[in-house]
Amino acid sequence: MKIESPQTVEPVAGQNAAATGLLVKGMTCGNCARHVTEAIQGVSGVRSATVSLENNNATVRWNPGAPANIPAVIEAIKNAGYEAKEIPADASGSASCTCHEAKHKNKRWQWNLILGLAVTVLLMIGE
Repeated sequence: MKIESPQTVEPVAGQNAAATGLLVKGMTCGNCARHVTEAIQGVSGVRSATVSLENNNATVRWNPGAPANIPAVIEAIKNAGYEAKEIPADASGSASCTCHEAKHKNKRWQWNLILGLAVTVLLMIGE
């Protein structure tokens, strides 16, 4: 028996489905992402959900003609044991995918790399 992951469900090609971006906190593993996906897909009007553990976000695609019930999705995620909030849409109407936290982690990683290289060079010179 083959089981397909609900995280890979995509809307049918050729049909436009409105999408909402959410920032999800508290996920630590793939199982957490699966729980969030199942919680989102349990809300009426949701066509599909894609959850990214690495980016701590989720994309909810709505059925055509169905109202986007964002508070119900956030409540479902909260009931699953995680925190969620909507990612505001930019001027073009699409959800912003760049998170302040992701940029901060990237800057911190770069700083750690530079500091590590400098200390390594000093240790090699001293040797």
